[in-house]
Amino acid sequence: MAKIAVSSQGETMDSQVDPRFGRAAYFVVKDDDGGVFALDNTAAGQMSSGAGIQAAENLAKAGVRKVLSGLVGPKAMNALDAAGIEVVQGVQGRVADALAAYEQGHMAQTATQAVAAAQPAAGGMGRGRGMGGGGCRGGGGRGGGGRGGCRR
Repeated sequence: MAKIAVSSQGETMDSQVDPRFGRAAYFVVKDDDGGVFALDNTAAGQMSSGAGIQAAENLAKAGVRKVLSGLVGPKAMNALDAAGIEVVQGVQGRVADALAAYEQGHMAQTATQAVAAAQPAAGGMGRGRGMGGGGCRGGGGRGGGGRGGCRR
């Protein structure tokens, strides 16, 4: 069995699973021999951005091969996938209960996939047709006014 980390609100097996992967206070790690230790994640959790990526790097350095958490964001998921770390999401309750359920086969690995960054469904700047509709004398946006040629 490989090292398994659980995002946690505390440092013990009795702690609650933290639903946030990157901003979890700790990761409770169970090693191959059944030993348990906590990795402090507060430095990564306090980052203004990139917390999930940093947490993934810290777990990879610690030799973790599986992660149980509430929710893992797309950038963190990509980092975990690149490090070869399996992910199970939707985990809740006590850390000890989550680990027991996983070890008994009651949780399935989440499919790791590259999730594209959110893109707007429709494109562009709006072509200068803001508040005024872009008619003769313009209207919002990027111009339209001052072209002349509009007679009433």
